Amino acid sequence: MPTVCPRCRLRYNPPTMPRSQSRSTWKSHAVALLGYTLLTLLMTYPLWLRMSTQLAGSGDDMWLFQWNNWWLRKALVERRDPYFTPFLFHPQGVSLVYHNFSWLNAGIWMVLEPFMGSIAAYNVTFLLTFIISGYATYALVTYLTDSRAAGFLAGLIFAFSPYHLSQFNHPNLISVQWLPFCMLFLIRTVREGKWRDVLLCALCLALTGLSRWQLLTFAAILFALYLGYSLLFERDRWNRQTVLALVAVGVGTATCISPFVLPMIGGLTDEGFSSDILTDQQDWAQTDLLAYVVPNRLHPLFGHYVVPIYERFRKNRSYIAFL
Repeated sequence: MPTVCPRCRLRYNPPTMPRSQSRSTWKSHAVALLGYTLLTLLMTYPLWLRMSTQLAGSGDDMWLFQWNNWWLRKALVERRDPYFTPFLFHPQGVSLVYHNFSWLNAGIWMVLEPFMGSIAAYNVTFLLTFIISGYATYALVTYLTDSRAAGFLAGLIFAFSPYHLSQFNHPNLISVQWLPFCMLFLIRTVREGKWRDVLLCALCLALTGLSRWQLLTFAAILFALYLGYSLLFERDRWNRQTVLALVAVGVGTATCISPFVLPMIGGLTDEGFSSDILTDQQDWAQTDLLAYVVPNRLHPLFGHYVVPIYERFRKNRSYIAFL
C-alpha cells in the first residue's frame, strides 16, 4: 500500500521483506534464544538439576525475596493492602511502602508457582533474567549492525557479565533484561516512527521499573545519550510525530507504573517517614574505580599482591574479568 514520506510528502511504495528472508530472520532469532537458554543452564550449573529442591543463591536476601513472593500473593488473594503487613512487628505491623519489592518477578513467580511449586518457580524467574538479557541484547545489536555474530557476542557479554553473575542473591538487581529492549524500541521509534514501537518501548520501560525502580535511572541515562546523539547526527529523522511519539512513551510508562508509584509518593507525607531509608547503604556499598582493573584478591597468581589494595575497597567483585 502506498504511503507518504514524512520529509518530502511524496507517495511511495515502501520495500517489503521477502517471505524467505522473513523466515530466515525468525529462525535466527529462535536459534539465538535457544543458544542463550543452553548457555544459561551451563553457566548456572548444577541449578537445572536441582530446580525443585534448592533455591538459586545463598544468604539472607534470597529468603527475603521468597517472603516477598509469599506476601504479595497472600495480599492479592485476601485483598489486603500489599504496602502494610501485620505479620512483622506484630501486633502493630509495619509499612511496606519502601520495601524492596520486585513486582514483575513476583508476578512471574505467582503465575508459575501453581504449576511447578515455589522453589522451581523462583529458579525459573532467576534463569529468565539471563536468557532474556542475552536475547534482548542480540536483538538490539543485530538491528544496529545487521550482524548476527556481533549480536550474539554482545548478548553473551551482557547476559553473563561479572555484575550479572555476582548478584545472584538479588533477583531485582539482575533484572536488567528489559533495558536492551527499551533501547531497541526507542531507536526504532525515532528511526521508523511506528506506533507499535512506541507501545513496546513504554511497556519495556514499565517492566524495567517494576523489576527495580532504580533501574529507571539507568534507562533515563541511556535514553538521554541516544536522544542527544540522534539530535546531533540523525536530525533528518525528527519531526513533530517523533516528538509526539516520545511523549507517548513517557505517558504510557507513567500510566503503567502509577498504581505502584503513587503509594510511595504518598508515603513521603507520612509522619512516620524517615530520611534514613534514602541514605542507608551509602557507605558499605561503594567501590573504587581502581577496583575495576585490579584482579580479584582470590586470583591464583596475583591475589597475594593486590590484598593491600583491596583493603581500600568496600567490595571485591568489581574486576571486569571476574567470572
